Amino acid sequence: MASFLKTYQGPLSINEGFSAGNMTKAVKLIKKHLERKLGKLYEIDTEEFDNTFGSQVGIKYGIGDTAKAIRFNWEKSGKSTDIASVDIWDNSPNSKPALHIPTKDVSIVRVLPELVKAINTMAKGDIAPTNESVEIKDFPVDMIIEAKISVDGQTFKSQKDAVIHLTKLGMTPEQIVDKTGIKLAAVKFHANTALSVMGGVPETVKVSKSDSAITQQIEELDKVSVEVMYQDLEDLVNMVVADVQPSLIVAGPPGTGKTHTVKKILEDKGMQRGNQWKLIKGQTSPFGLYASLFLNRDKLIVFDDTDAIWKDKVAVNLLKAALDSDDERLISWNSGKTYSPDYPPYEIAEFGGNEAEAQIAYFAAEQKLPNEFLFNGRIIFLSNLGRNELDSAVKNRSYVIDINLTPDDVIRRIKSIIPDFKINGKKVSKTDQNEALGALEEMVESNPKYISIRTFIQFLKTKASGSPRWKDLAMRYTS
Repeated sequence: MASFLKTYQGPLSINEGFSAGNMTKAVKLIKKHLERKLGKLYEIDTEEFDNTFGSQVGIKYGIGDTAKAIRFNWEKSGKSTDIASVDIWDNSPNSKPALHIPTKDVSIVRVLPELVKAINTMAKGDIAPTNESVEIKDFPVDMIIEAKISVDGQTFKSQKDAVIHLTKLGMTPEQIVDKTGIKLAAVKFHANTALSVMGGVPETVKVSKSDSAITQQIEELDKVSVEVMYQDLEDLVNMVVADVQPSLIVAGPPGTGKTHTVKKILEDKGMQRGNQWKLIKGQTSPFGLYASLFLNRDKLIVFDDTDAIWKDKVAVNLLKAALDSDDERLISWNSGKTYSPDYPPYEIAEFGGNEAEAQIAYFAAEQKLPNEFLFNGRIIFLSNLGRNELDSAVKNRSYVIDINLTPDDVIRRIKSIIPDFKINGKKVSKTDQNEALGALEEMVESNPKYISIRTFIQFLKTKASGSPRWKDLAMRYTS
């Protein structure tokens, strides 16, 4: 699955075959990518159905604020499968699909741009690969003269047929050039059919999500997914603590337990806050960041909700220096707020102790720092920004993990951390916890809006208040 994720970050090189169990995970990754182009996709149903192509299973999503819907289908039989087809609805997800797109022999990841095009246009026919078409006038005449060609023992009547065949297998133009010897420009010219879009295929839905065993399988997969996500987070924090890599970025919406989880991991490892790690929250100016890095240059720093630093080029450059791959991570700041450590404006004896203690004492007195220092610490960023909003150079120097939870994921995560739940440092009764969680589940079922772990805390506080109307208050006024 890691190779699948990489297809969104670099060159496409994937032979798509997922076990039936992993298929729902694959679809969720594709969904996440499509949402950047189409808007929010809302899961409608999981269906088992028959059509002229056989028995299939599909996950259906509504598209943004339109009446359109999309369903990813795979064949029921076999232990390993591809996404066999995609169906698109234009007006109502309960009617016959408007479009049917066979994808079994096509790399679904390669053709995501064409899939977006099909959804936007709702037009039948072949769709040329996005950014692959080249004008005929750009070719010498001999490039478009057809001749038979053999590839892996199969003979094609023309270069075009061979290129289209290999494109549908998921090969890049460069890979096709290596395999066939056809010139790159000709490959790009001939690769003019990535998706064949046909009219919708009549079908008979056999089982819906509400009463299907498929639902249980998907819920199991989701449960594992959430557990694995937070286990990955714990492992990555441990690697940063061990100085395997200097930094970790934990991104995702607020209220997903990022801060709680990281603090608990550090506490469980016996790390003392202040002595071994430092928590910095809220607004931080570039010089404030420089000062924080200097004052904690040998510690682990956790930056929480300091997202303004990602918008400031000076702050980002400081982070790039602090997290550089060089053996010596030198950070510099030259201004009236700094001095050369070779010519300190103080006597060490004046402040007592050693040079490091004198520098800190002088900063406390005069708010001035050395104009350069070596950073030997590690950093964990807890950010509410999305991965795409973070600086690429800092990301390349870090581990990056997205904590994105559905409402069901949030409920599952709350259940896993309830035994440790406290409000203002005090344990809350098990009865209050269970009733607050029950009310939250009730709200999600009746109104599946976005919730977070903070939503649960609000419910729990309202329940613990003793008000007999706590549930109504929580549901009405908790955002």
